[in-house]
Amino acid sequence: KPPKLPKSAKQALIVAHLRASGTCHTLKELEKTLPAVASIHAVQVKEFLQELADENEIHVEKIGSLNWYWSFAGEAKRARENRLRAVQAEVEVVGREVRELEGLVRARREAEERERVEDEREAAGRGGGGGGGDGDGGTTDGTAEGKACDREQERERLMLRKVELQDEIRQLQGKVTAVSGAGDKHQHQGTGEEEKSLSCVVEETEEFRRQALMWTENIYVLEGLVDRLTGGDRAVLRAVQRECYGEEEYVDGEGLREIFD
Repeated sequence: KPPKLPKSAKQALIVAHLRASGTCHTLKELEKTLPAVASIHAVQVKEFLQELADENEIHVEKIGSLNWYWSFAGEAKRARENRLRAVQAEVEVVGREVRELEGLVRARREAEERERVEDEREAAGRGGGGGGGDGDGGTTDGTAEGKACDREQERERLMLRKVELQDEIRQLQGKVTAVSGAGDKHQHQGTGEEEKSLSCVVEETEEFRRQALMWTENIYVLEGLVDRLTGGDRAVLRAVQRECYGEEEYVDGEGLREIFD
């Protein structure tokens, strides 16, 4: 009797099996192999595969009259890294807005300080002049009070906006930590910006190289599948290559794998 496993565990076993195989499979093939892999019945295979395809955990493509299923290693990691980069970009955008707002707040405070000094000088001048008239003095004092009130309202508005943006940054940084897992990248924030940037460039370059090699291998797997389906007909394979890669013919020995080697 097959062991009782939750549905999520069975789905994970199916995905792991497809990735480990490194090739494409027909439904008929999977109906034979997956029952032993995921402890499911053969009649359930199609349902499980459809759910995984709907969740973008595996790929399905109709080639000829058959549906082919596959899931290449590294795709989930790449999707997670793409989400991480998107969230980091969003954090940077909000961070720039916060810095701009802080600049506005500083400029406003400096302007307020200058206006305050000027108001004090004007008040001192009026006091020294003696008998400036109650009517004019009242009007001047009212104008100064109005300016001070406007400045205070503007400052409050800017400070409220700054608080909102800072809260948004905290939320986005939480997303970054959640997407990146342990958040290792944030452990190096104390280093210099140039050193951090260089480290990121080296890391990203190596990751791009690894992805390029991985997708080159995936393309070779798909070409092998097409070759198998066509019974080794090179003319058909070349036609498929032209349709997928463009009119410029691909030359064996000039692919990414050969370049990196």
